[in-house]
Amino acid sequence: LLSAEGDDLSSLKSMQDASGDVHSIHKLMFQDVTNVSIRDRVLKHFLTEGLAQVAHRALMSSDHFRELLQLGSERNCVPEQLTFFQEALEDEELELTGNERRPSYLGQCGHSWLKIITDMDDTLQCSGGRWPAGIDERYSRHTTYPGVTAFYRELQGGALGIGQLVALSARPHIVGELMESGIFKKLNKVIKENGLHAMP
Repeated sequence: LLSAEGDDLSSLKSMQDASGDVHSIHKLMFQDVTNVSIRDRVLKHFLTEGLAQVAHRALMSSDHFRELLQLGSERNCVPEQLTFFQEALEDEELELTGNERRPSYLGQCGHSWLKIITDMDDTLQCSGGRWPAGIDERYSRHTTYPGVTAFYRELQGGALGIGQLVALSARPHIVGELMESGIFKKLNKVIKENGLHAMP
């Protein structure tokens, strides 16, 4: 986790969260890693990389900033705090020539910028009006709403495979993975039969 940076770290976290089981990054960090100093070190790394990604995305999307950065590079007067961005311009040139480059902060893994939070009943699938799950009786129980999976996929730029989909549930947590296993089985069916683009 500490060796991954930038977009690679976002992809790694996304892949772990989309693995289709209870072993999410959250569980890893707050249940499995019991050593507080290790947890703090990893969380600090996550925050550092997140700050760099957001700063890079915000500033490098500005034509004005890019022009100033290019002029500063040509005149060798880029402030030390902004050399990170100067390296990004060099990386873009290296990418064009196919040479090796440093970790990417270009946002190439656009799926990692947006988390979609969804409920299951009466949001992704119809509850069939079965209380306490929901009240919608328009479709039979467990029918995936028409277009909802395509909508979620488009919200993430058409991403396939890895996504930032978070499924909420008001169901009580039962010791072990009994409840979660049932939900993941249900979601696998939605992936296969209805084109859900990622496992929450």
